[in-house]
Amino acid sequence: MRILRNLVFLALVLILTSAVLINPGSSFAQQIGTGYVSAIRVQNLSSTTAAKCTIHAYDETSGTEKLNTALSDISPSAAGYVYTPATKGDTANGGLPSDTFPTGSFAVSIECDQDVSAVVTYSSDTQKMGDAFVGVKQTDLAKVLYISNAYNNYYGYYTSIRIQNPTTASQTVKVEYFGAGSSTAVASENITIPANGAKTVDQKGNTNLTANTFYSAKVTGTDNLAVLGLIYGGPSNIELYTLPAFKSGTTTAINAPVIMADYYGYTTATVIQNAGTAATDVKITYSDGTVRQYTKDNNGAGKGDGSKLAAGAAWAYTDYQDTALKQNTLYGSKIESVDGQPLIVTVNESKNGSIKVARAAAFPGSDVGAKTAIAPTVMRNYYNYNTSITCVGVGTSGITNGKIRYVGTNLDNTKVDTTQTVGTDGIIYTPNVSALKDGFIGAATITADNDFVCVVNSDQDANTSAYDYLGAFNGIFVN
Repeated sequence: MRILRNLVFLALVLILTSAVLINPGSSFAQQIGTGYVSAIRVQNLSSTTAAKCTIHAYDETSGTEKLNTALSDISPSAAGYVYTPATKGDTANGGLPSDTFPTGSFAVSIECDQDVSAVVTYSSDTQKMGDAFVGVKQTDLAKVLYISNAYNNYYGYYTSIRIQNPTTASQTVKVEYFGAGSSTAVASENITIPANGAKTVDQKGNTNLTANTFYSAKVTGTDNLAVLGLIYGGPSNIELYTLPAFKSGTTTAINAPVIMADYYGYTTATVIQNAGTAATDVKITYSDGTVRQYTKDNNGAGKGDGSKLAAGAAWAYTDYQDTALKQNTLYGSKIESVDGQPLIVTVNESKNGSIKVARAAAFPGSDVGAKTAIAPTVMRNYYNYNTSITCVGVGTSGITNGKIRYVGTNLDNTKVDTTQTVGTDGIIYTPNVSALKDGFIGAATITADNDFVCVVNSDQDANTSAYDYLGAFNGIFVN
């Protein structure tokens, strides 16, 4: 039986309750607040056989199982849906067939008899923010995991690290923090997590982390872990980024399909962590040929003085401050270690021209591509959400003979199964897809003749209210 283990759902509460949803003793709960709900889209990777899945939810504090129930069968290439506030039996709106999701905060796993992948979306109308992340596969669990961003008041931003113990024994987990110029940890802390449980480690108030100083983190357990990083705060105090954790870096080139200096108000910053054992120079090559290096270019935390990026440390390069990148132009980039050390890349997206349009999300860079990728959550005007997908070829600027297949339903429950052509620029925006009706929510499969990588963004893009509902995740490879 194949198993997909998801990261901790940050907040699982019934929609009408005001219960504290994260461990009341954690500072993360105090800073992020209450009112979160989660939606899970589980896509069946089989094109021929329905997937039978079971969802398990464990109390984060004790690890006690609180839910063990079957999902509705998921049709080939389609996505099943779990929405935590939905009522029992209302499967069309994400309800479980025979159970009600309990109130609280949980560590969750999903077990299926077919290969599946999943995207978790969480949001709070009370806090006016939310984000999305990809569930962690069993094969991606690890004893050591790296987080590229960790800080205590970095110009108004703070971070938290969510750690799930998916094993059957309690673990003592060590969290270490590294400054941008040092391979020696500036601080560390140990926490105990029960079997099947989870804990949040908040960096806000950590007096060992200097304000306005950029750090990265390393999480080490005695057994496998699943880890999720978060950034919150900012000028509007409603920005929320969800960061993936990595079990290792890569010495091959890493691709970032979406880079923006000022793309209709959207900007990016590229965070590069040295996961190696020696210092390295780092090179960023943008799709227009512009090159930036850690040793030469003093932008963000870059040295610009010839010194190299220390082992364990991270460089935050602020793409939006690079005057060579043009306004309203969408770029891609390639990130490389000049000295052959393994790197980890996370790209932070934001739109914070004013408090009313504050948006924030993050996605990981990818060192490999594939000719097929999936997106479990794709929407067209679904409760004001739209989806954009940007794909770039590995080693090239576009994709060849691109196709995208949408499978799902509209609000009128009309089934959709349609395949559309993707332009060579690899940009897909659902409001421009006439075959999809308003209210569509479903899954997508993208194919091309060449290997490619994708980033999927979803947002209430027509809503200029003070909400951060921008979510981003990578297209999930199917090899």
